[in-house]
Amino acid sequence: GYQPFAFSTGTTSRILTDDKGNELVVRNSGYASWCGEILPVGNGDVTGILSIYKPSYNAGVTWQLYLRDNNDCENFDGILPESETVVYLDEGFEDGKIPDGWKTVMVTGDKNWYVTSFNNNHYAAATGYKGIPPFDIWLITPALDITAADDKTLSFRTEVNAYGSTTSKFEVYVLNTNDPRTATVIEQLNPTLAVAPTSGYSGWVESGSVDLSKYNGIFFIGFRYNASEDNYFATWCLDDVKFNPDGGNVTPQPIAANRADLESLNHGTATGSYGTYTSASGWVADNSCVLKGGTENSSPTFQFIGFRNDSETEYAIAVCLNGKTTASGSLTSPLVKNGIKKLKFNYGLPFSNDKVSLQLQVLDKDLNVMWTEQLDNENAATKVAYTFEKEISDVTSDFYIRITNNCPQQSEVANKDRVAIWNLIWESAISGVDDLNTDDSNVTEIARYTLDGRMVSAPVPGINIVRYSNGITRKEVVR
Repeated sequence: GYQPFAFSTGTTSRILTDDKGNELVVRNSGYASWCGEILPVGNGDVTGILSIYKPSYNAGVTWQLYLRDNNDCENFDGILPESETVVYLDEGFEDGKIPDGWKTVMVTGDKNWYVTSFNNNHYAAATGYKGIPPFDIWLITPALDITAADDKTLSFRTEVNAYGSTTSKFEVYVLNTNDPRTATVIEQLNPTLAVAPTSGYSGWVESGSVDLSKYNGIFFIGFRYNASEDNYFATWCLDDVKFNPDGGNVTPQPIAANRADLESLNHGTATGSYGTYTSASGWVADNSCVLKGGTENSSPTFQFIGFRNDSETEYAIAVCLNGKTTASGSLTSPLVKNGIKKLKFNYGLPFSNDKVSLQLQVLDKDLNVMWTEQLDNENAATKVAYTFEKEISDVTSDFYIRITNNCPQQSEVANKDRVAIWNLIWESAISGVDDLNTDDSNVTEIARYTLDGRMVSAPVPGINIVRYSNGITRKEVVR
């Protein structure tokens, strides 16, 4: 794309990566007539002469590929591979290995970064001990979307034992690729680093907050261990790497509403499959299926569910909460503003059961219970609509509604006591609040992330964090 096969000053190493992430060194001569040609981009086919490089009798071997000319690279599609981009990091290396999405690069030397532990604390480390110098080895973060981050600062901890080394260095850089050999932006940062004592380890030292706000776009952080010929080599340790660390803890923004938008569950399509479904405004039905009113009583449509309470022509969508104790169904609202003074909904038994027992709760923003009541109907008839309506006092703050199936028959295996809920509405405790039917037609999705902070271009299975153009951020469950 922008680098030549080799520089005219000498033989140049390039890295070839397969679709499984395996790397192979490609050696290109600076004397070749084609050395100044630009490397191809994307996926393609490479032919060459395979060789083994062994720098000394006691060193490891490196497989290398020699190209005969630039025509040995064929059928490249010109498409740059997408990097997994994250908006935050909070990495303590507690899995005992180099984390997924991170990369190690050995520019020179036969040693690499590794993860070890001491006093029940895992951390990354690099050393030249028992290696063949010089060493230039990098530990590189996933791609960081600095523009999308709220807190554009980096922090980490370091510890060092010099072991008498005079050449070992630890440095931190901003890169625009995850390989210093191909990066065109390599800027050194100036954090606070540990200082080697006369003997032993220094103890952990905080880097302080390193401001990255001048970098607009996607960049990588490279932690570099560098040492030349020496009698001894230092061991540098790295831990608790953080970037925008609160980015994964999305603060819920309360919505103004008076009804549950159950009609948007599963995109308004009824299904008898039990799972987790999320509405457009953030209602989450867990261990539930999605039913709908209709002209017949045949799952997943049922005549007794009927129409929406605000329509004479549109059938209602109902959440059916499973009553199996090992997969108890529940329905939870997003955070709602303006308090609640009355709760009302329809419920019924679509299947061959005769007992209803639901736990109803109103919770504050910290999930503390502010109001609770148990709804019991021990003689409920199948395929009959019932109505629950109750006054609620003293809830004027932001709140959640949660409804859980108590599973009255306590069945661990069979799908028993399944209860459908629809037309769920409430009255706000603070007057003058409009209905949910506000115009959101101009609201668009501007960014989507997985729960681990990776930016994605489309919904992926699991919990997605979605940011909208109106400033609201919501968690969405994608099946």
